[in-house]
Parts: sequence; structure tokens; C-alpha cells
Amino acid sequence: MGLIVFIIAAVLKWTTVFNKFVNIKEIETLVKLGSVESVNTLLLVMGAFAMIISLVGIFGAKYTNKFLLLTYEVVIVLLFLIHVISALVILAGSSKLEKEFREAMNKTIETLNSNETTSDVFERECKLIHDLSDIFLCCGGDSPSDFTNSSLIDECCGSNYNIGCTNKIVNDIVIYSKNMIVVPSFIILSIEFFAILMVPFLVNRASKNPGYEAT
Repeated sequence: MGLIVFIIAAVLKWTTVFNKFVNIKEIETLVKLGSVESVNTLLLVMGAFAMIISLVGIFGAKYTNKFLLLTYEVVIVLLFLIHVISALVILAGSSKLEKEFREAMNKTIETLNSNETTSDVFERECKLIHDLSDIFLCCGGDSPSDFTNSSLIDECCGSNYNIGCTNKIVNDIVIYSKNMIVVPSFIILSIEFFAILMVPFLVNRASKNPGYEAT
């Protein structure tokens, strides 16, 4: 379980479109990366910790050792609670994060369309939208027609894409989140809950067989 979590978190953090997204320069102007990257960090820590504590459970089960089993039970319960609370916090904050991203995208497009935008700001914002366009195969906010000047499409989009970036990015991130976080987390929570239920049976077995208990 811990190894699966760790691998998923590592893949999500370093080798996916999600990784390219969070590593775009100036992406902080569109989304709070602290909120996004904390998910990866939490999964990495939980995965590594679960692998370590699993050894306690393995030896506790093998030798029917009450101390190791009870230690494992307490840690798994805490891990389960942290996992559930983290999931609820992420779920509660996701809608706010999406809203802020949409507003920031609209503001960026408005900045590019404005004649009062300075050259350095224009270059920075155009590069940001261009990078998003390259990764998600999109252009503009809601659509390429968001740009008031057709030259902006050529300059700030990776190619002649007809799909707007805002909805495309949100939908792609949601899909990645479901495949790489939600589904694995549900499976892991089920395994944790199963472990919580099974440990008392092993503790009861250890109580009935004190001579078999490891010293």
C-alpha cells in the first residue's frame, strides 16, 4: 500500500502533464502552487511512512506480538484519520482553487488585450499563455476569439488550436486528479480500514496464545 502511494505520488510529481503545468514559469500568477504541491508532498510522506510502519504490522502478525500489533493499530488509525481529513480539506478547497484560476486566466487575457500593458508584462503573460497552450493544446481563455487582435493568437498560442485553455486545463487536471489521486486514495483508505478491523482479531489471538508471543 505504501509503495503504491509513493509511486503514484512520484509519477504525479515528476513525470506527468501535471508536473509540466506546475513548473511553468510565472504559473503562480494563475494558481496557488502551495495548495497543489502540498497534495504531492503529503502523498509522498504518507507512502514512505506506510512502508515503514507496515514492517511493524508484518512482524506483529507473524509473531502474534500484542505490543507490535497495538502499535500498528494506533498508527494505522491515525494515518486513516489524517488521510480522511486531508481528502476533505482538498475537496473543500478545490472549488475555490478552480474559481481563482478562472478569474486569473480572464485577467491575464484582459492584460494581453489592453493597449496600456507594458512590454515586459506583455512578454511575461504571453509566454505564460503560450506555455499552457503547448502543454494542453489550447488557445486563449474560453476560446482563441478572446484575443481582440489575431496577431495575439499567433504570438501567444503554440499553434492554431480552437479549444480555449481555461476549461481544457480544468478538465484535464480533474481527470488526472481522479486517476492519480482520488481512485488510489479510495483503494488505500479501504485497505487501511480493513487493516484497522483485522488487527483486533490478531490481538485476541495473541492473548489466547501468550506462549507464542514474541519476546
